[in-house]
Parts: sequence; C-alpha cells; structure tokens
Amino acid sequence: MNSKNKLIYSVICLIIVVGTIVALIAGFNVEKNYKQNQKIEIYLGRKVEFDKISQIADEVFGKNKATVQIVEIYNESVQISAVEISEEQKNNLVEKINNLYKDENATDTKNLSGSENTEDTVDTEATGTEVAQTSESLIDASTIKIISIGDVKTWDVVKPYIFPVIITLIVALVYVAVKNWKNNVIKKVLALIMYVIVAELTLFALFAIVRFPIGTFTPVLMLATFVLTVWCKNRD
Repeated sequence: MNSKNKLIYSVICLIIVVGTIVALIAGFNVEKNYKQNQKIEIYLGRKVEFDKISQIADEVFGKNKATVQIVEIYNESVQISAVEISEEQKNNLVEKINNLYKDENATDTKNLSGSENTEDTVDTEATGTEVAQTSESLIDASTIKIISIGDVKTWDVVKPYIFPVIITLIVALVYVAVKNWKNNVIKKVLALIMYVIVAELTLFALFAIVRFPIGTFTPVLMLATFVLTVWCKNRD
C-alpha cells in the first residue's frame, strides 16, 4: 500500500469515526416531513391553486414554516404540514382559503352577470342562486382534523431500499466470482463487500457531520454510492 492510499484510507477512517460520534451524540438530521409534526388535509373539490395556498400557509404559520403538498391525482386535495398546528391556526387557514375561492367565484359571477347584461338577457333568479352559492363556505373547519405524526427513524427511511441493494450486491458478487474464478476469487469477493460497506458507512458519516437531511434523496445517494463503488472496484 503506497503513501497515497494510506492517506485516503486514513481520511475515510477519520470521517467514519467522527460521523459515528456525531450520530451518537446529535443523531441524524432529517427532512421536515420526517420529523415529528402535525398535518391537515383539505379537500377543495376543485383544482388546488398551489402558489396561492402556499402564500396563505406562510401568512398563517410564518414564512417557510409549513409544507404544502398536493395529495390527490386530480389536484383537488392539499396537505399542509407544520411542527405544530393549533385550532386557531387551522381555523384561520380554512377561513383564508374559503375567502380565496369565494372571491374568485364572486368575480366569475360578476363577469357572467356583466356579459348577460350586455345582451339584456339577465336571469335574476339564476344569478341570485349563483351569488348565494358563493356566499357558502367551501370548507367546514369542524370537519378538518389535525393529525399528529411521530418522528420517523432513519432506518424506516432506508429500509425499503435495503433489499434491492442486497440483490444487486449478490448479482455483482456473482459477476466478480465468475470473472475471477481462478484468480483469488474469495479475496476479490470479500474485498468488494468490504468496499461497499465502507462506502455506505462513509456516506452516512458525512450525512451526520455536515447535517445533510435524511429523507427524499437519501436512497438515491445510497444507490449511487453503491453503483459507483461496484463499478470502480470491478475496474481493478
């Protein structure tokens, strides 16, 4: 082993040790959606105006303190999550969303009435019905429940991807074994396993040290690290 490799291995060992200490003391940082939080889900019955709903959430909870997600394939339901949601905040949120769509409905009705007036064919009874409908609340706050979500463990985030990684590793090990059947096959198979383990440990140590949030991109980075490690090792 030359001095360059010794330096690289020493740095990797240092990263793993420091990362382990940080993880034991402070734990891993996780994305907002995986932390303990509360959420409400609101069915609008019409297309969610994401930007306007996000603006309302910022007004109620504070800038960037709530997460807004569309949770239904027809874009008619929205989920709003925050560390804590009080009844007052929920009611305020519902009121602002009701006002948003009420104002838009009123504008549409006014435009419709105006166009009918130009043709002198205004149906006052129909227009009155439309106005009455816009005065009704789109959402009833009493039907909206605040749901509490507990902390999600790091293992729960990565667990669904462990099995595919193991299967892929087995395939890679078979390939290495066939390729090196008569050339220190056991040594090369064990070396590949060690490289993968060290690479993944280094990745999670870096997550802990730099406080990179565990969440959506974690499995992608795990798989990318795995594939890169196998590819680099098989080039040897």
